[in-house]
Amino acid sequence: MMTRLVDAIQGLGYRVCGVFLLDSQFVIEPSKFVSGTLSSLSSMVRLELPHINVMTKMDLIANQIREERGHRDAEEDDLVEAANDRLDEFLNPEMSSIIEALNFETHPRFHKLNAALASMMEDYSMVNFVPLDPTNEDSITQVLMQIDNAIQYGEDEDVRIGPEEEVDIDD
Repeated sequence: MMTRLVDAIQGLGYRVCGVFLLDSQFVIEPSKFVSGTLSSLSSMVRLELPHINVMTKMDLIANQIREERGHRDAEEDDLVEAANDRLDEFLNPEMSSIIEALNFETHPRFHKLNAALASMMEDYSMVNFVPLDPTNEDSITQVLMQIDNAIQYGEDEDVRIGPEEEVDIDD
């Protein structure tokens, strides 16, 4: 059904980009990260579109760290740095550490499956996440730039020389 909808929109001359949203609170655990990554990969393959993955609610990570530390008056820079450190392993995943944590959580009979999934995600590197903090205008701009880049927005308008504009090379 979605592929027919996408085909109809593209048939009208619109460029379409798939945007997969994944809640940052959802991916704090390695098993949920792998699940979200595979869901994203599935939608990428199924829709056959330019695609970006967005990790949403990044502003809530700082709040979670503030609560874990037990004080609400922590320096904002410290909270942002701690949040970035926590999510860096998921925004730029190193599969060996994720699989190590995943193997710790799962029964040994699943360790081969975990290794195979990690190998697939690492070998193809098809799933990366762009962070979105709705309270930060730069973050929103970054996501919009990624979407524009995926659909090649503005590529047609870079250089146009019409018949009324003659280029004089001698000048």
